[in-house]
Amino acid sequence: MSLAARLEAQRQDNQDILDALTEDGADLSEEFVVEHHFACANFDKLEKLAIEVFKLGFDVSDAEEMREGRNILFCFDAVREGQLVIDELNEDTDTLMKLADRFGVDYDGWGTFFGDEDDEDDLDDEE
Repeated sequence: MSLAARLEAQRQDNQDILDALTEDGADLSEEFVVEHHFACANFDKLEKLAIEVFKLGFDVSDAEEMREGRNILFCFDAVREGQLVIDELNEDTDTLMKLADRFGVDYDGWGTFFGDEDDEDDLDDEE
């Protein structure tokens, strides 16, 4: 799939996620932590991308190693806090996806946390 097609698909995903959050009762004008996910088998490529993403003002998590079958992947998250505004979210995902493409790293979408802190504590207790 071309980069243009992936960007368009991500924009639709962004809208779908915001619609789902709204339907679940989220107030998108509140502060949310948004984590953008990246993965690559080549640590050097991932590290170079992480530096560029940091320069854009994102908090960057330490790279982690994970296994997928026989393959080893390196991953990190780029984190930003703020309101969930579709135009800003689209701008961030466009920028991050283009950078990831330039460095040969997979952009694996984004996620956020929604719900009571008690729910999050319950999830932590189960792990």
